[in-house]
Amino acid sequence: MNGQASRPDAAVVLAASAPTNARKNRSVEIEGGRMLHLLGRFGLVMLLAGVLATFSIWKPDSFFAWDNFRATFAQQAIIVMVALAAMMPLIVGEFDLSVGANAGFASIFAVGLSDNQGLNPWLAIIAAVGISGFVGLTNGLIITRLKVNSFVATLGMATTLGGIGALYTHEQDLQSAPAGLLRIGRAQLFGLQMTVVVAIVIAAALAVALQYLAIGRQFLAVGANRRAAELTGIRANRRIVLAFVVGGVIAGIGGALYGANLGAAGIATGSTLLLPAFAGAFLGSTTITPGRYNVAGTVVAVLLLAFTVSGLEQVGVQPWIESVVQGVALIAAVAFSSWAIRLRTARLRDAQLALLAEEDAADTAARESEATA
Repeated sequence: MNGQASRPDAAVVLAASAPTNARKNRSVEIEGGRMLHLLGRFGLVMLLAGVLATFSIWKPDSFFAWDNFRATFAQQAIIVMVALAAMMPLIVGEFDLSVGANAGFASIFAVGLSDNQGLNPWLAIIAAVGISGFVGLTNGLIITRLKVNSFVATLGMATTLGGIGALYTHEQDLQSAPAGLLRIGRAQLFGLQMTVVVAIVIAAALAVALQYLAIGRQFLAVGANRRAAELTGIRANRRIVLAFVVGGVIAGIGGALYGANLGAAGIATGSTLLLPAFAGAFLGSTTITPGRYNVAGTVVAVLLLAFTVSGLEQVGVQPWIESVVQGVALIAAVAFSSWAIRLRTARLRDAQLALLAEEDAADTAARESEATA
């Protein structure tokens, strides 16, 4: 009797504990999902913090110093601007491989117009930025009107700009920027170089526009699904052209200020800017809002690569490591970015299917209630 009586008791205990175990398992799954979500969103930020902490402990005298941070910010301000310029066409689903050449083009004309043609330094900078904006406009029109693949169109544009720049400079680097241009490029505000301040302003303006303004949401809609955006009344081609123009203007600002800061400009400048800019843009799309190109992620990615290279050089690694880090980062960034985009798309699809299932269940329940009534 005792053995038989114990069986119902055991069944009752198991039945009572089943919901509790299910709730615990569900809680563990939710908590694990949250951790993965946070790691996906802020993993790159954590990695940047780890890099800063590691090299600060390893080389406290040289790395963990305000002069080092300020110098790194000043060096990377141009990369941040060119990366943001590259990000704009990427947002609408296109490539701009001429963004580095465009920035180098602006630096050549900012220095050349102020020195060779004697133009006022401010006017020279404005003219250089205007030229870069026109380059962006031309890219956009070639892609949308002539239906040329953006990869091919902008690669051709980059080659063209290199030739025009060599023609203007007679294949010689410009070395003698006037003092007025140098004062603009090397001006400081709040202890930071003007290029850093301008990069911060541009990044903040883009972040606000993409997050809160209708035009920013339209850019994102075109990049997510161009056909669906057109069905809602968005003129996709106009948004694509505008994205290239904005990217060209940002690249022009960065390039012009870069030339003003250096007091020189070279025809090879563009090629040195392209790889780190795209590495920053693609790597940035894996953090903050994974699967979507975003301003904060791009800035974090550029700083991560910069401080990694700076730290490695300070511990004795040869300068060639910079190219290796940037190349590996670009490959990894594209791979992770593609994965994040696929994951984001899958989650959206699952959410839509779940919503449709709930609506079908509600409709079925409503029909059954009407039938019984």
